[in-house]
Amino acid sequence: ELSKAAIEEFKGRQDEGDLNWYFYLGVSQYQQGKLQKAIESFESALSVQPSYGVLSSLGTSYLSAFRLDDATNAHRMAFELADPTERVKTAIALAKSMRWNVDFSPSLQIYDGIAEVGSKNESMRAALGDALSDVDARQWMNPSEYINIISAPSAPISPPQTPTPPLADGKLTLNMISSDWDVHPVSTLSRGLVQFLLESQSTHLNVISMNKNDDPGGGRGGWWRNNITGMIEDNYTPGGFQQGYLQYVDGGLAERTESLRQLNANVCIDLNGRTMGNALELFDEQICELQVTYLGLPKSTGLGSMDYILTDRTSTGGLESGEEKWYSEKQAILSNQCYMTNDHANFMGHVKTRHPFRLRDGNFARKVLIANLGNWQKITPEALDAWANILRAIEGGAMLFYRHKGSESAFRNVQLEMTARGIHHSRILITDMHPWILHTWYKTPIDLILDTVRKAGHTVNLDGEWAGVPIVTMVGGGMEGRAGASITGGGTRDLKEYEDLGSEMGRDGMLRLGYRELIHSRSTKAGGVYDVKIRGEEFVRAMEGLWDVKKSTNQKMHFVQGMRIDEEGRIGVENGMELTSDEHLKDVAEGYETATSPSDDDDDLLLHIGCKERHAGWVCVDTDSTRSSVDIASDMGSLPSIPSGAVRAIYASHVLEHRHYGAVGPTNGPTGNSVEVLKEWHRVLEDDGHLMVAVPDLEALAGIFGDERLGEGYEKLERRFYLMRVMYGGNAEEGDHHMAGYDFDILGSFLEAAGFCKIKRIKAFGLFRDSSDLWWDWGKGAAVREEEVGEEEGGVQISLNVVARKC
Repeated sequence: ELSKAAIEEFKGRQDEGDLNWYFYLGVSQYQQGKLQKAIESFESALSVQPSYGVLSSLGTSYLSAFRLDDATNAHRMAFELADPTERVKTAIALAKSMRWNVDFSPSLQIYDGIAEVGSKNESMRAALGDALSDVDARQWMNPSEYINIISAPSAPISPPQTPTPPLADGKLTLNMISSDWDVHPVSTLSRGLVQFLLESQSTHLNVISMNKNDDPGGGRGGWWRNNITGMIEDNYTPGGFQQGYLQYVDGGLAERTESLRQLNANVCIDLNGRTMGNALELFDEQICELQVTYLGLPKSTGLGSMDYILTDRTSTGGLESGEEKWYSEKQAILSNQCYMTNDHANFMGHVKTRHPFRLRDGNFARKVLIANLGNWQKITPEALDAWANILRAIEGGAMLFYRHKGSESAFRNVQLEMTARGIHHSRILITDMHPWILHTWYKTPIDLILDTVRKAGHTVNLDGEWAGVPIVTMVGGGMEGRAGASITGGGTRDLKEYEDLGSEMGRDGMLRLGYRELIHSRSTKAGGVYDVKIRGEEFVRAMEGLWDVKKSTNQKMHFVQGMRIDEEGRIGVENGMELTSDEHLKDVAEGYETATSPSDDDDDLLLHIGCKERHAGWVCVDTDSTRSSVDIASDMGSLPSIPSGAVRAIYASHVLEHRHYGAVGPTNGPTGNSVEVLKEWHRVLEDDGHLMVAVPDLEALAGIFGDERLGEGYEKLERRFYLMRVMYGGNAEEGDHHMAGYDFDILGSFLEAAGFCKIKRIKAFGLFRDSSDLWWDWGKGAAVREEEVGEEEGGVQISLNVVARKC
């Protein structure tokens, strides 16, 4: 990876017309996570002289940016220019772009032909084996060859060590390691478990992130965080972790290895598997005596240094299935599912009766709404065939997809593929992704989820399971195809059974209702994947068992955690359900008060205080009763129409500073100071309800006001006048006056005085485009959105964004 200094040198020389400067500049920017800059550099290089290297790199960058049509075209042109030694790698890149784009055009035959040749040519197998799915690779590899190819071992930077730290206070010390904690879907699935382990009396826990996004100018930071997820999830932790729980390990491989060894952990747990930005090279350095991989892409790491893969009887079929031969690790088979529900599900709360979108959007007012929640690259021709057959069997049915990145072209291709199969494009729908605070709830009105069939969507299936939606999945040929069956407690065995069950459940509303009741019953009884305490205790016992095996034998051997038997003699706790028991499902549906039946009951509220525009799912509170977007015309500190404890969450951006803070306010102004306003918000929130509040950051603004970078003379005066208006109000209209200034300590003390706790400063809420997203741009001398901050001069966040809970 080239340094920032090298980038500056390249910038200075790129106008000389030398292709290499553009190309290597793009390579350096790509390595630093500056994706858009890399694309611009590669495009400049292409305009000078098209070449295989430039087109290949440009295609990879386009794909990373989810410009799927552009990625496919660039890789197709690169393939035409590739010499024989490059064609396998280029064909794989082309196929990857096409599959993300749901493009099954004849060009893919090029890839299939290369794969066939590669399967017979040992020198080509390494490139193919790492790119293909388990199902594809196993068709022409034996297990030992497969494991050898996917391992891609690195030469250790130092002789592998096996630290043997003693147990601290008789407890195991665990390192849970992720590339981008709180952002990558894998680590979000573990939040509830981490919260349990942090509070556990049986273990010590270190939570490790490989990257810290501490450069607002867009420099270093996790690739996933910088270019994929953005700012929505990485700053807010619904689990309420105490401050300081997260540790960052940066630097090169040697520095990271040493830092992790110094933590003296007994067990290191990899949370990313073979996914982007993984930490497998660290595990190759033997950073802990016991090393375990968990979640991530469900396949073997191929590392001889990895002791165990955490799994369950469904996802790998148990030891009797013979599946273990495809893994370099030994299996640690947990007594229940190895997956846990995403903790966003906590925000389902007790909202039972409102349909979030089907009552509000005529496009979704269909008799039966089917959905696939996964990303585009998991869709295959056989899945499209099955979905088309199921839709033909359901009168008035439609199929819904989510607007993942790359939807502009991928969804178009899905519609074209389904049209070619006889399904009118009007029955193929798409909807936006929803904010984390609501995204599980927004799935509740879906009637049926159809999983992809070769590569199961274990993350999205967990969302659907919690939302109470019936899921049809198929048990695939490897763990990546069995994850869905592990979550739902069962699955179909082939495409015919998949189609038959999907068609039957789509036609039979009572069958779907019975499934919902069983899911609801399972979740309220705190079993299966739902109860963090039960699953956390099982996880701790599993780690202790693996440690005992490691210390007592110093040999690798499979580990099977004992199944629990409840008082009625059942294995596990509500551990799965049999979908074939149709009559039983219909029986339990009788008298069931469905959790998703349509109603106009709006007793459960999300309040947006001071809003100027209406946002779906939020009740707008403002003093201006003349605007049509206002649902409740009321002062922010007086909400008499709202019962105590009726609100799940309150969002208030840049409104609290308009209220005085002392005992005496303006003569003609509203009564009640800012603490009393916060007490009123506290009253209407339900227990443990969330407050999200943003105000101008007085500390940041004061620092900017006195900074010499404001310039001199009239420019300095103009910029200081601008900052003064941000601090004290624009005075542009009635009420546009600020009566208080806040830094984090002042606001925190006011929140505590009003009864709030778990107060945490975050970077952004990721909900609405408003003043909470403002930064000071040194180059422009004005407030702009974060994405508009100039790269050269950088910027400073000037909105103080805080979350708190009702205690």
